Amino acid sequence: MIVDESINTNNTNIKVYSLPIIHTAHNVLGKPMVTNIVALGVVAAISKVVSKEILEEAVLNRVPKGTEELNKKALEIGYSLGENALK
Repeated sequence: MIVDESINTNNTNIKVYSLPIIHTAHNVLGKPMVTNIVALGVVAAISKVVSKEILEEAVLNRVPKGTEELNKKALEIGYSLGENALK
């Protein structure tokens, strides 16, 4: 299970990845609107269901014009959070 660190998951018997997704979007990137992209990066890194390059291409094709760099950075940071959680 992948959750934001603000969620209490003490009563579960499954593997839980508790990461600072919301904090990262709000405080590191300064843009709450990219919380979903940070989370997407986390999920992709942990699940390995899609390559980082293909996911980045898909995201950049869907985000509003002018927000590409912000969303690319959010995806990269989320991916790094996910990779670090696997270590």
